[in-house]
Amino acid sequence: MNSILINIIFCLVGLAGLYFGGEKLVTGAVTTANKLNIRPQLVAITIVALGTSLPELFVSVNAVNQGAQDIAWGNVVGSNISNLFCVLGFAAIVSPLLITSKSLKVEVFWVFFSCGVLVFSARMFSSISVLGGALLLILLLGIIFHVSITALKSQKNKTQSDIDDSWKNSKIWISLLTICFGALLLIGSAELVVFSAKKIAEILVIPEAFIGLTIIALGTSLPEVAASIVAVQRGHSDIAIGNVIGSNIFNSLGIIGAAAIASGSQKFVAPENFVRFDILVMFASTLILGVIFLYAKRIGRRTGAIFVFTYLVYVWIAFHQAQI
Repeated sequence: MNSILINIIFCLVGLAGLYFGGEKLVTGAVTTANKLNIRPQLVAITIVALGTSLPELFVSVNAVNQGAQDIAWGNVVGSNISNLFCVLGFAAIVSPLLITSKSLKVEVFWVFFSCGVLVFSARMFSSISVLGGALLLILLLGIIFHVSITALKSQKNKTQSDIDDSWKNSKIWISLLTICFGALLLIGSAELVVFSAKKIAEILVIPEAFIGLTIIALGTSLPEVAASIVAVQRGHSDIAIGNVIGSNIFNSLGIIGAAAIASGSQKFVAPENFVRFDILVMFASTLILGVIFLYAKRIGRRTGAIFVFTYLVYVWIAFHQAQI
């Protein structure tokens, strides 16, 4: 019993570290981008999304290195589902999300595409090799380039957005130090979370995949939650939505690709229960949210509450699936 309590405390400390590390990294990254006159929408799709996806990256790669591939898969798939339902749901509850950006159509296409690539790879091949992981990373770089060019063209005649006046007054070297501090905190916290989660799973005889799908996935999505809520509170719905879409693209291609490379000659094998259920849930949720992004003008508080409730239902089903 004491062992369980100690590992739960370690896990909570690690999750807190992931949250604060991601928050510091995103703050530093956005500040630096603002100093360099990079547009907010582009920041959301690339820098913010990359920054908030770093917890998933560190946790998944560390999980693979520790021989816990199920946690890595669960983290990515669970984080994607959590981003679409929990992050957007909580953000919409705080303040309704206005869908106004025309370039969201491009982002929605790429999130469909990246999710489809992940589903196809898992269901057709059941595993991803080092070469496959490298191809996913190359594909991710191509998407980043295309989205960046599209965003810059669509905003070239617009005025510079006021992300936050306090960011503009900060010195660039302070922003860079903040980025470094956030990254170091993320790495150490990820190591602690994976270690404690494995111990908890072993003691309680809970499948590692379920731990990855729920506790770790929610924990590593905390930066997305924080960034999106702050964005909507400041009237930047596009940043909140772009953060979630960009984060899911990074997760599906970048993190899976990096985890596959880290797995080496063993290959990155997708758990059978994921292929049957969780990956399909991820694809269906991506499809539903994509339709909303393309045809709706806003995501209200009621819809946000439905998103959160849907995620809780998914967690309940996933738990029972893990016990079978």
